[in-house]
Amino acid sequence: MDPEALLEEHRDVEGEGKDDPRDFALWKKAKPGEPSWDSPWGEGRPGWHIECSVMATSILGPRIDIHGGGQDLEFPHHENEIAQSEAATGETPFCKYWMHTGFVTVGDEKMSKSLGNFVTAEEVLDEHRAEAVRLLVAQTHYRSPIDFSWKALEEAERSLDRLVGPLQRFQDTPTRDDGRADRDEQLLGAIEDAREGVRASMNDDFDTPGALAHAHELVRELNTYLDETTPHPDVTDAVEGFYELLDDVFAVVPAEEGPGGREPELLDLLLEVREMARDHEVYEIADEVRDELAEMDIEVEDTEEGPRWRTA
Repeated sequence: MDPEALLEEHRDVEGEGKDDPRDFALWKKAKPGEPSWDSPWGEGRPGWHIECSVMATSILGPRIDIHGGGQDLEFPHHENEIAQSEAATGETPFCKYWMHTGFVTVGDEKMSKSLGNFVTAEEVLDEHRAEAVRLLVAQTHYRSPIDFSWKALEEAERSLDRLVGPLQRFQDTPTRDDGRADRDEQLLGAIEDAREGVRASMNDDFDTPGALAHAHELVRELNTYLDETTPHPDVTDAVEGFYELLDDVFAVVPAEEGPGGREPELLDLLLEVREMARDHEVYEIADEVRDELAEMDIEVEDTEEGPRWRTA
């Protein structure tokens, strides 16, 4: 914070034991009933800024690489932490990279226990897959606020299905045994571009929304490729490698036996039931299955080889 602005905006410090509004306490005088320790300055306890400096320097040394915290701690807490740490050790900078996170809000109001507008992790995970929760968080840059809502989580669930849907499609589709064609080479190039895009975004101040944008762009190309041709094994291997990278970064690919891991099997079963309904000319049931799946952003395509599904 600009020192001159601080001087202009400070509250009255009379009676606070300060000579200057920019002063802050390293040691606080004990109040009746408080835990306290003896010191050259009398009974007291550490000021709340000094506690963090002591913990950081005693465990990590006089200089640290990364320091995190909410945006509300940037001033005065972290600025005071820098001042006292560098003054005590004589080494600068105290920290190389500061990562200040945005608030979790509800209807543009900060989520907090005191306001009663919070939900617990257990409540969220009772209703939604952990992968969808991670995706919801990653869709917003860590320095920006996240506005929580159950609707946003439902949208994250659908986005998760769209994101990881091609992996299951590739794993379920037999590969051909001829040489690589131009279409294969084009997609292999797109996969490598997406990998580099994810890496570059993550190296740019953990730009998770940018990384996910590269992944979603590739998803469209993967679906189009599968609609046009039978995959070459090299392409399937590259796709699986890309999703391994994506999972290493975001942990959003459901495990085969984890939450949501058997959804593709259930979808295939639904399509079999739909085919049985069509074979028996019960078209209203077949249409109902197709329409209900469409409501969940799952498109059904009838082909000569049978019905196929894809996330919209």
